[in-house]
Amino acid sequence: TKVDLYGNNTLVNGGIGPYRGGEQVLNTSLDNESWLLKGKLKMVNNQTLELGYSKYISDYGYQLGSTYFITPSFYQGRLSNITLDTWTARYQWQPDDTDLINLKVNTFYNQVDNRANATSYNETLGTLTSTAMLVGADRWGATASNTSLFTTPVGDVSVELGGGYTREDVGTPRGVTFV
Repeated sequence: TKVDLYGNNTLVNGGIGPYRGGEQVLNTSLDNESWLLKGKLKMVNNQTLELGYSKYISDYGYQLGSTYFITPSFYQGRLSNITLDTWTARYQWQPDDTDLINLKVNTFYNQVDNRANATSYNETLGTLTSTAMLVGADRWGATASNTSLFTTPVGDVSVELGGGYTREDVGTPRGVTFV
C-alpha cells in the first residue's frame, strides 16, 4: 500500500500496466446492436426494385490513455454512443426485347448521431467532469447508369453512360440545440 496526496491508503500495482491481472479494465466496454431489413420486388418486363434499411447502435466506454498518468486514481467515464441509420433503394430495368436498355439506379441515405463522452478528473475538487463531443451527419446520394449493346460489322460494342451525386451535411445531432 501507499499513502496518496489526501492521506488515503491505496494499493500499488508494481507492474508495468495500470491494472493487476484479472482486474476489470475500465472504459473498455462495448455493447453493439444492429438490425437489417431487405426486400426485393420483381415486376413485369425485367424490372426489379430492392429496398433496404439497417440500423447500428453502439454504447461504448472510452478513455484517453494518457489520463492514467495524470490522475491519482482510475475511474469509469460516461459511456459514449453512436447510432447509424441507412436506407437504400436499387432499381434495375433490362427489357428482353432490346439490348439498348440495361438501366441501374441506386440511391442511399445515411444518418449518423455520434455522442462521444470524455471524462476528466479535477484533482483540486476531487470530481469527475464529462465533456461531450456531439456530431451529427446526414449523407445522401444516387448513381444512375445505362449500358447499351450494339452489333456492328467489326464486332460487338458496349456503351455505358452514367453519373452520380452525393451530399453530406455535418453539424450537431438532431434535437440538440445550444443556447
